[in-house]
Amino acid sequence: MDYKGYCLWADDVPSADAPHYIVIASSENPEGKVLVVAISSIKYRQNGSEKYYDKACVLSENDIVDDRGNNVLSRPSFIRYEYAVEIAHKDLLKKQFNNHYRYKCKISDSLLKRIQDGAKISQELEPRFYKYFNFF
Repeated sequence: MDYKGYCLWADDVPSADAPHYIVIASSENPEGKVLVVAISSIKYRQNGSEKYYDKACVLSENDIVDDRGNNVLSRPSFIRYEYAVEIAHKDLLKKQFNNHYRYKCKISDSLLKRIQDGAKISQELEPRFYKYFNFF
């Protein structure tokens, strides 16, 4: 099964203390791993100004819609490439069975392309993940 483009709720990305929605950004590489990116909401200061966030891929509330037609995001968000991780493909299903990852939807091809293009220009993505560009 190719998980590329799946949006899941993950209880361990970037850590168990800070669960996030994630998107599987790549197909499986020869090592059996995929690139996973996190989604984070844009934060604001008390005066209403935005705190720093990576503008490589900004999301609106209606960019991700579940299988019932409901928006997954409740406010403007962004792909937090600094939280990117690689996960063994076989562990994705295992984490779903153990209820650590919960399926939300498959995102549109156009949004997946925006996320992948953002990875290529983000200053926050660690260079060790550039190898996944071949699996977009």
